[in-house]
Amino acid sequence: MRRRTTVSVVALAAVAMLAGCGSSKKAADNTPTTTTPTTAAATCDPSATPPSTAATPADAATTTAISTAYTKFFDPATPQADKLKYLQDASSLSQLIATLAANPSSKETSAKVDSVALADECHAIVTYDLSSKGAVVLPGSKGKAVKVNGQWQVSKETFCALASLAVTNGQLPGCS
Repeated sequence: MRRRTTVSVVALAAVAMLAGCGSSKKAADNTPTTTTPTTAAATCDPSATPPSTAATPADAATTTAISTAYTKFFDPATPQADKLKYLQDASSLSQLIATLAANPSSKETSAKVDSVALADECHAIVTYDLSSKGAVVLPGSKGKAVKVNGQWQVSKETFCALASLAVTNGQLPGCS
C-alpha cells in the first residue's frame, strides 16, 4: 500500500510538473532540439502503430534529441509554453494539463533518460528515472517518444499513463 501511495504521489507530482507549474527560473536553453528532417521524418505518422519488431539502440544524435525532450518536458524550470513543445498533441491535452497544474509538488520532480531504443524512424522506447526532491522514486520507468515534424517529443501515451496514476476520478480529457 505504501508503494502505491508513493507512486501515486510521485505520479501526481510528475504530471503536475509536466503541466507547467511555473518557476521563476528560466532554463538555460529553451529551444527544442530538432533533427534534420529526412524524407522518412517528413512522412512520419506519430499516431501510427510502430512495427512489432524489436527495437534497436538509438544513435547518439537521436538519443540526445529524445533525452533533451524528456529532460525539458519534466524540468520545472522550463516555461510552460516551451514545455508544451516537447509533448505530442499538447493542444488536445490542455484541459488535463490545466487540471494537473495546481500541484505544488511539480517543482520538485525531474526525469533522467537512461536509454533510448528505436522501434522505427518515428517511434522510440525510452527508459528513464523519475525523481522527486533529488531522489529517484520511479526507477527504470518505460515511456515512448514520437517524432513530429522532425522533432522528438514525449508521447501523448506516456503523459496519459502518468496522468492516469494521478487522477482519481478517471477523467482524462484528451487522452482517449
